[in-house]
Amino acid sequence: MSARICDECGSPVTVGEAFCGVCGTFLAWENGAGTSALPPAPAPAVTAPPRTTPPPVPPIEAAAPAPGSPDRAGPPDPLNGHEPTTADQPSAVQPARPAARRPTVRTHADDGAGPDDLLCPVCDTGNARGRSFCRRCGASLVSTAQQAARPPWWRRWRLPRRRRRWGLLGRLLTWLLVLALLAGLGYGAVVLGRKATDAVRDRIAKPQPVHPVSVQASSSARGHPAASVADGLSNRYWAPATTGAAAGEYVELTFPAPFRLLDLIVHAGAATEQEVFLTQARPAQLELTVWTQDGRQVRRTLRLADRPGEQKFHWVVGDVVRVRLTIGADYGAARGRRVALGEVEFFRRP
Repeated sequence: MSARICDECGSPVTVGEAFCGVCGTFLAWENGAGTSALPPAPAPAVTAPPRTTPPPVPPIEAAAPAPGSPDRAGPPDPLNGHEPTTADQPSAVQPARPAARRPTVRTHADDGAGPDDLLCPVCDTGNARGRSFCRRCGASLVSTAQQAARPPWWRRWRLPRRRRRWGLLGRLLTWLLVLALLAGLGYGAVVLGRKATDAVRDRIAKPQPVHPVSVQASSSARGHPAASVADGLSNRYWAPATTGAAAGEYVELTFPAPFRLLDLIVHAGAATEQEVFLTQARPAQLELTVWTQDGRQVRRTLRLADRPGEQKFHWVVGDVVRVRLTIGADYGAARGRRVALGEVEFFRRP
């Protein structure tokens, strides 16, 4: 189809478009400018029907119309010079002035939009890419074109592609790195998950006492054997064979099965009564060594207060099978006095 020139910007306009695609100017209602004007059709002239002369009617007396019956037309009026109209006969109508039809804009609104066309945000008309205004309603297409040109976020969120230089070796190394990373994450999840579970269980569990199957000591005084630290009696105690300072002397306890140690209670001195407590020396520091089921050793230093009664310590160690308490320092050691250790209690997680 031939094109014309827009009067405002001089851009070519295709026949059938109502607005300029460059400046958006409305095109004039002219043939070939997006519209077609049809010639007005003259309206048909309405004429009165021909007159007919009725036959002479003998004069009769006018009778009154019956009640409920429709009025009848009277006799012809000689003064007016025409007959009265009846219900079956049309009356004369003055001819109307012929009106010109409105021109109809020929648009392509009903045409299917192409896959690459821009849809007008106002009338949904398809417009070719490159237009700035809709060919049907003249609405701006700039925002629609910008939205169509902007890719979605998942396409914009891509790492820049680089040239592959390593080929098969590079892909193999990449897969090995990914597998190593996944293995490390899996191992970390298992280990950390187990530690987190144990920590929660350690806090909510109610510790239960656990008793050794055998007790040994580096040396023992007569009447104060090593078994006295685990007999459950507060008036019996273990003491080394030598008097005075007892640094390096120890007592060792063995348990029947591995357990998870949570707490231990130490009773220092010869008894819980203050008078008897002060008659013997007391340990001031104990070096605690724990052996686990796999042979690992864990150490900790316990510092005791110089008072009778129990002193509680919280220490979490898993798979404990053997415990040794070594005297590191003491209170009131003197010649003829022995360092007394009354009782040691161990508590496990159920």
